[in-house]
Amino acid sequence: MKKMSNLLSTLLGFAVAALLLSAALAPLVQGALVTRTDQQAQARTAGDIDMVGRALFSWLSDQVGAAAAGQSQIAVPAPIQMTDYPVISPGGLTSLLVPVYLSEVPELDGWNHPYDFRLNAANPLAPKVMALRSPGRDGAYGGTSYLAGRFNPESFDEDIVWADGYAVRWPRSRTDREAQMQTLKDVQSIGAALFNWLTDQTGFAGTDETPVQGGPSPVQMTDYPLISYVALDSLLVPQYMPYLPERDGWENPFEFRLNTANPLAPRVMAIRSPGRNGTFSGDTYLVTSFDPDRFDEDIVWADGLLVRWPATGQGLSFSTLTPCRIFDTRPASALQSGSTTLFEIGAACGVPAAAKAVAVTITAVGPTGAGYMTLVPEGLPVPLVSTITFAAGQTRTNNAILSLSAGSVGSIEAKAVVAGNGQVHLVLDVTGYFE
Repeated sequence: MKKMSNLLSTLLGFAVAALLLSAALAPLVQGALVTRTDQQAQARTAGDIDMVGRALFSWLSDQVGAAAAGQSQIAVPAPIQMTDYPVISPGGLTSLLVPVYLSEVPELDGWNHPYDFRLNAANPLAPKVMALRSPGRDGAYGGTSYLAGRFNPESFDEDIVWADGYAVRWPRSRTDREAQMQTLKDVQSIGAALFNWLTDQTGFAGTDETPVQGGPSPVQMTDYPLISYVALDSLLVPQYMPYLPERDGWENPFEFRLNTANPLAPRVMAIRSPGRNGTFSGDTYLVTSFDPDRFDEDIVWADGLLVRWPATGQGLSFSTLTPCRIFDTRPASALQSGSTTLFEIGAACGVPAAAKAVAVTITAVGPTGAGYMTLVPEGLPVPLVSTITFAAGQTRTNNAILSLSAGSVGSIEAKAVVAGNGQVHLVLDVTGYFE
C-alpha cells in the first residue's frame, strides 16, 4: 500500500509538473503562432500594395504618357503627407484598373483591415497623384505624415505606405535569402532602366542585335566612372523607373557607375552590391554565378549582363553563350493583350535539352499601350507579377533568368497585358543556360 501511495504521489507530481510546464509554454507557443501569422499577413499586405502600386503607375503612364508619368515623384527624403492625395473608394479604383491593369483590387490587408486608396484621377499631372497604405496589425494609422524608410519587420503595427511609385514605409527584408533576392531584383530593375536610358542617348533600339556586351572575360569595375545616387536619380526617375533604390536588401548602399560623357564607350554602365557583409571583395569579377547560400558575395551587373549573381538553384552550373536570338514575333504577329503564347526553346542557339533555365535579354517592341509581359515555364499558372513593363510606343529591354518546362523541348509561355486591349511584339535573346 505504501509503494502504491508513493507511486500515486510520483505520478501526481509528474502531472502537476506537466500542467505547470504546459502553462509556461502556452504563451510561447501562442506567441510563435501569432508571429508566424503576422509575418504572413505582413507579407501578403506588402505584396498587395506592390501589385496595386504597379497597376496604378501603368494606369498613370497610359493617361499622361511615359515621360510625364511620375512627374509627381517626390524627393525621397521629404515627408509624405497623405492629405495631399484625394481619397478614392475601392469601387472607384476598381472601375479604373480592372480588368486592364489588375484582375481585381484587394480591399482588405493581411489583417483584414481596409486599405486606404488615394488617387487624383481628375488631375494625373498633379504634384502628388497616387498613394495607398495599410494601418498594420493594430488597424490604427500612425498619422498622416511619413518619412521614407524601412522598419523592423517584427513591428507588425507599423503602417505600410506607398506613394507615387515609391515604397515610403516598408518592412526590411526578414532573412538573408529575402535580402539577396530583393537585391538581385533591384539590380536587374536598375540595369534595365540604365539600358533604356542608353538606348535613348545613342539611338540604339536593341531589337536587331543583342545589348549584351559582356562575356567570359573579367569585368574591371575601375573601367566605369562612378556616379552618385542623386545624379543617377536625376537621369532615370521618372522616365525610366518610378524610383531608384539607394540601398540593397541588407541596407548597404549600392555602387553606381555610368559613363555619361561617352555613352558609346566600350564600358559604360555598372551596378553592384557588397552583399551581407557590406564589403566589396575587389574590383575584378569573372562572369559567373555563385552558391546562393553565400550571402556575403558581391552581386554585380555591367553593360546589360549579370556578372556575379546567386544561382537559381543548388547543383546547377551556368554556361555562357554567344548572344543569340531565340525568337522574334515581328515577322509573324504581335502578342495580343490577355492572350498566352507558347514558345519552344528546344535546342535553339545551343541550349541543351537538359537545360533547366536560361539567361535572357527580353525586349518589348512597339506596344500600342502601357502594360507588361510575364514569362513562365509552360503549364504553370501565370503570376500577378511582370517580367518586363513598358509604356505606349516605347521599346524597352530587361534581363531575366527564366526557368524552362520539363521535357526535351523546354518551353516558356508569354502573357501580355496591354492597355486598351492592345498588342506588343516580343524579342528574346539568350546569353547562357543552367543545367
